[in-house]
Amino acid sequence: MCMHVCVQMDLLGGGTEPTIMAVEWALAELLRNPETMKQALSELDTIVGRDRKVEESDLKQLGYLEAIVKEILHLHPPLPIMFHASHETEWQLIQGYSLPPMTGLFVNVWAIGCDPNAWEKPLEFNPQRLIQNKKNIDVTGQCFELLPFGSGRQVCPGHLFSNLLI
Repeated sequence: MCMHVCVQMDLLGGGTEPTIMAVEWALAELLRNPETMKQALSELDTIVGRDRKVEESDLKQLGYLEAIVKEILHLHPPLPIMFHASHETEWQLIQGYSLPPMTGLFVNVWAIGCDPNAWEKPLEFNPQRLIQNKKNIDVTGQCFELLPFGSGRQVCPGHLFSNLLI
């Protein structure tokens, strides 16, 4: 029963306001980093111009904007702690811990995204790192240094919406 309550809390928390929170964090980080904002505006002016709105076909050309979105998801994931329900029917040994079947686990997504072994200066907002290092970070659960939407069968359905931008 407890596992079902946790899954419901994940769905409720993940389904309410994460887009607004991501936009607020993006604006906060850009206001704190005026040079990054200038570069983003320059890219938008170059690719889109000021005479029209951004269209979906423009998004793949906006590499710096994509790096900003990924950096926001790296520092401020929509759900910093997620619940993962194991579907294993036998005991599992994970990094020295024996877990019984059907165990519920809390995953600290924020700590994974800010691991100093995977990121240089992990708490610093720096979208340039994704461009300079040619890091092709996928946020859909394939690159384990950044899991803002979880991974596997229990990946957040909202990742499809965010993939319009990245």
